Amino acid sequence: MLVRLAVDLPRQSQTQNSVAYGSHRLFPRRGDRTRGAARDTRAGKGRRPVDQAAVRPLVVFTETRDDIERLREEDASLFELGGTGRGALSGEEYRQELRRALENAELKARIKALAWGSGSGMAVEGAGPGYVFCARVADYERPQFRYVDVSDKTVPVVVADTLTCLDTARPPGGFDTPRELSETTYRGVFDAWQHASNSIVESWNKAADPANLVAPVPLTMQRAAELVREHRPSSMTIEEADRLVESLETPYPERVLKLVRAAMASSDQPVEQVQAIAELAAEMGLEPSAPPELLPEIAADDVHLVAWLAIVPSEEVTDAGP
Repeated sequence: MLVRLAVDLPRQSQTQNSVAYGSHRLFPRRGDRTRGAARDTRAGKGRRPVDQAAVRPLVVFTETRDDIERLREEDASLFELGGTGRGALSGEEYRQELRRALENAELKARIKALAWGSGSGMAVEGAGPGYVFCARVADYERPQFRYVDVSDKTVPVVVADTLTCLDTARPPGGFDTPRELSETTYRGVFDAWQHASNSIVESWNKAADPANLVAPVPLTMQRAAELVREHRPSSMTIEEADRLVESLETPYPERVLKLVRAAMASSDQPVEQVQAIAELAAEMGLEPSAPPELLPEIAADDVHLVAWLAIVPSEEVTDAGP
């Protein structure tokens, strides 16, 4: 997305500070924002979207909505076949595309010069109106993406899947795709960003709750762990038994569950069953699960807008034409 925004950015307007584009002002210079140390040590991150309109049109693009519509219709073949068009690119292919773009030193410098909260728009044939957002949470390096489909303005649909967002923001026609951003579309981005920001806060805080990070232990593994607790062989130390229990109390796949069930069924004697479970655990290298990394809870002020892209149905542009 940032590559698209930077392609046609006027060189005379690119600085490390905020500048004015058309009738819309970008956010303050990166050193001007006051922040709490616990919140964010980076300066000048955008919290509201701004127009990246310039002296000459910016070039930004998107993908068609076919796969998104198939998701809405719960078409299972999408997951079985992996997509049908350009939207079927993998994350690694996007990373390769970004690396190729950054090999251009001038383009790389122009991307770095983009102000936080910069945005633009484009027309896409067969698309519904919407916005793609790239955001950052506090000082965490990993970006957050959201696509807000506003086809039904009363009930916007927020898509959190990263590849779907990247597919939507990827140019269908290359750098020849013209900029299209009316005043009405620009005004709509503020409400859309509110939905996107709320979604990021909600999903982040859900992941920050330890109860949501621990997957349930299958019944088979619970039974195996209970066997070890109640029928520890005399040859097994308490420390070894505790470690075995910790190794068993993990949501393993069905392949492992079948082997554990077979070990428990290998004898009618509980002690022998525990010995078979221990041998299987050693053979398969079962280890206690590492505790999940807990994230701190965040508020709306911790979500910073990096860039945004408006998606405009090409039919609207045609209808509005001369």
